[in-house]
Amino acid sequence: MSIALRAACASLVLASAVLFAQAASARGEKGLRHKTGVVSIVTDSVGSQSMRYAADLAAVLDGENGLRILPIGGRGPVETVTDVLYLKGIDAGIVPSDIVAYMDSHHILNGLDHKLAFIAKLGGAELHIIARKDIASLADLKGKKVNAGNVTDPRFITASLVFEGLGLQVTTVGGDEAKAVEQLRDGTADAIVIVAKQPSPIVEQLAQDQQFHLIPVPLTEALEKIYAPAMLSAQTYGQLMGGTGVETVSVSTLLAVFNWKKGTNNYFKLRTVAGALYSRIGELQTGARNAQWSDVNFASDVPGWTRYSTADEWLAKKKKEAPPPPSAEEISAVHREVTRVEVKPPPARPKLAEDNAVASGYMRWNGSQVQ
Repeated sequence: MSIALRAACASLVLASAVLFAQAASARGEKGLRHKTGVVSIVTDSVGSQSMRYAADLAAVLDGENGLRILPIGGRGPVETVTDVLYLKGIDAGIVPSDIVAYMDSHHILNGLDHKLAFIAKLGGAELHIIARKDIASLADLKGKKVNAGNVTDPRFITASLVFEGLGLQVTTVGGDEAKAVEQLRDGTADAIVIVAKQPSPIVEQLAQDQQFHLIPVPLTEALEKIYAPAMLSAQTYGQLMGGTGVETVSVSTLLAVFNWKKGTNNYFKLRTVAGALYSRIGELQTGARNAQWSDVNFASDVPGWTRYSTADEWLAKKKKEAPPPPSAEEISAVHREVTRVEVKPPPARPKLAEDNAVASGYMRWNGSQVQ
């Protein structure tokens, strides 16, 4: 083969290689752009409240700035946190706020307070502990059987932390919420734990039995580091409350993320998610969604958690955009202007006697005109 022919062949091969590389690069860039907009959010289970939050986010945020939200059903809050930290392709998780305290106290992973952050508090739920009427307080539950759910249930985590924090040794029994009601009624369980936004339909159902009552949960110094105070005061709980409010604690539902450093690709992806959520929150609060969005709060602090930097940046931006409050001088000037304007009273109406005299005179005149 001649040198010229070899050169021509080499040029052809080189050109083909360049074209192939360019095509592969284009496919790669397209795939990267497509992947950048995909956000996977893992929840504790398929039929849970956290999955309803994720489904709502997918319904509202899909298409916003190229986003595509993929809700994923997980296997409990502990595994949700593990997935957010270590499973490739998981961008965020929806978890109860007490999960970090639970994993710390049970020595499941270390340094979670530095690895995890939250973008927003999506909602909240109150702790309900319902027992037979002969059990007057939490102290009476010592050694008793309590349905706190299965180990993968968020209410199991809350029950474990509360009982451990109060130094109570109880025997936990498993089963879902429907099974818990059945166990309470047939005596298999002495008390049950429900974590739900009040009024809870299950708790309302038990109120009809008139055999049980809600037990107060005091906010001790230990619990204050994990929970916020709450009061059960729903009117439909009347038969369970004895006519007074019952103190308890509340658990927040959080959109949790790995605490990526500012400037990384993951940071920019989460900033896009956060911006979309902040700008479309009104559509989530219409009351027509699957989850309860009335308690969503972007500025709320959560015990034991750090807000992700994207949220702080958004709050700072909104603070700059808000008009400054009027100064003391401006308020004084408005006050002086208001007091300077003379307000004239409306003209006095004729007295009733004068009105009657005028009316009588008219009637006499009108009668004289009739022939």
